[in-house]
This record gives sequence, C-alpha cells and structure tokens, in this order.
Amino acid sequence: MSDITKEILKLGTLMPKPEFNENNLKYLVLNSLFRYFSILDNNGQLLTRIPHYYIEKISRKFPSFKPSLIQSKIHNFFWEATCHIKIFQNSNFKWSHEPNKLLCRVRSHLHTIHRIAPVFGYKRARVNLESLHNLLKLSSFWPQLTTQVALVIYITDEKSKNKPKILQKNIRVLCNCSAYAFHRARNKLSLDKYL
Repeated sequence: MSDITKEILKLGTLMPKPEFNENNLKYLVLNSLFRYFSILDNNGQLLTRIPHYYIEKISRKFPSFKPSLIQSKIHNFFWEATCHIKIFQNSNFKWSHEPNKLLCRVRSHLHTIHRIAPVFGYKRARVNLESLHNLLKLSSFWPQLTTQVALVIYITDEKSKNKPKILQKNIRVLCNCSAYAFHRARNKLSLDKYL
C-alpha cells in the first residue's frame, strides 16, 4: 500500500474506496486543517490570513498536488466560513418552540456547515442530532441553535474512529458558538458519560 493511500486511510475518509483526486481534496485538506491546526487568531476570531506554514505542512501530506491548489481550497473555505459566521452574527433568527421546526432549522444549519467544511460524517450527525434532541426534551434544556450544532459535530467526531479529533475551538468558531455556552451545555447534559 502506498504512503498516500495509508495517509487517506489514516484520515478516515467518508468515501467507500479511498481515492486521491481533486474531488476529495477539499475534504482531505480541511480534515488536516481542522484536526492539526487552530483556525482562530489570538482574539478568538476566525483567522483573516492563513499562516504560510499551515499550507506547507498540509502540502507535505499531499505531495502530488501543488501547494497553490491546496492554498486555494483553504482560502475558499475561509471565505465561505467568514460569510457564514457574519450572517449568523448579524441575523436575528426567530426561535421556534415547536420541536419539529427546531429540528429542521438545526438540521439545515448542520447541512450548511457540512457543505462549507466536510470534516464530519453528515449522515451520522443527523442521527446524533435526533438523539441530542431527545436528550434535550428529557432535560427540558434548549441551548441556542449554534450551540446545538456545535454539540452535534462534537458528538459525531467523538464517536467516529478518526484520530486525532477535531479541535474543539475549531468546531466552536465554525458554528459561531461561545466556549461558555458549549461547555455549559456539555456539562449540563453530562455528554461525556455517554461518549
């Protein structure tokens, strides 16, 4: 088995057969970025400029692609993520008290996050979302929409076989969730004993 194939298997791709082509390059690059590097600046905001050594280290993992192609994938991700975060920060979404409507809203947001950064299993995340909502109903505790999405991605990644795990701060910044809200919900629901 070649080194490239071993690397793909190590990252745990979602494809049935691990193939190394441009179609899944976005997944591979973002997976490396989310698991090994912080996408936050010192103020806790999404980076505006990508450090060059991020691109160097990721391009060493995938030598058959030019660093410029890897850099373009990372730049596209940062642009989409910045737009998505600004929309959520500047919008006032109406809170639905009907559980089915809330589930649809969270699922829609989860799908958008997966389209921007496909670093978690979306099918598994949908199942985990329904389980989380059942747990929320039992505990009568309903955190904000962004916190729910961050928790679902965290649970999905913790239950997956991928090592190392996605950095929690990367999950939180992508979902526009504060560290306080994330850890408060995690502790209140006692999620660690279920994982």
